[in-house]
Amino acid sequence: MVVAHRPGVDGPCDVLAPLLGIPVVLRAVRALLASGAVDRVVLLVDPEGEAAARRLVDGLPVSLHTDPLEAARSAQGPGPVVLHDAARPLASPALAEAVTRAVDAGHAVAVPALPLSDTVKHVDITDVVVGSPDRSGLRVIQTPQAFRAGVLCTDVLAKVLASTEPLEQAWTAAGEPAVTVPGHPLAFAVRSTWERDLAEVLGRDEA
Repeated sequence: MVVAHRPGVDGPCDVLAPLLGIPVVLRAVRALLASGAVDRVVLLVDPEGEAAARRLVDGLPVSLHTDPLEAARSAQGPGPVVLHDAARPLASPALAEAVTRAVDAGHAVAVPALPLSDTVKHVDITDVVVGSPDRSGLRVIQTPQAFRAGVLCTDVLAKVLASTEPLEQAWTAAGEPAVTVPGHPLAFAVRSTWERDLAEVLGRDEA
């Protein structure tokens, strides 16, 4: 499932706008289909962009929805559910393949993760720095994430789509331990103009 819109939740990322010449949402859909682990995509979009999104995915194995509950129902099947944020358009097909492989190996949930490299500090109630946390056990979580069949059932997935939490926190709704697989620096969320400009530069270098 590719989430390109959550009512009242998602920020200003224009998933229909091009990134390196390809619309953001189409990049996300193609990445899942190219992974070899996904044979169909359920795409949740803003009703205002439905017609444009439908034209973009015409001919692809994609079912398009504007209602979160209908999308959650459509995402159910006999195999793992892979959940991806369209705002992470440079996430590679290899990430979807890695998390699905981890679920196939017996894990209930698998998420891509990167070690935290930023400098992080503890502050008190007056915003004065009082210490430094141990970063060795801290990770930055990304999407796509994979869930064993039945773990991300219709009710749970519908709650995720209605939640105000970032989509990368979806794994917490499953109520199951999540194993991590190596993430990728390019799988960052592209929401602001600065992030889009950065993605244009980094994506061009990667290509």
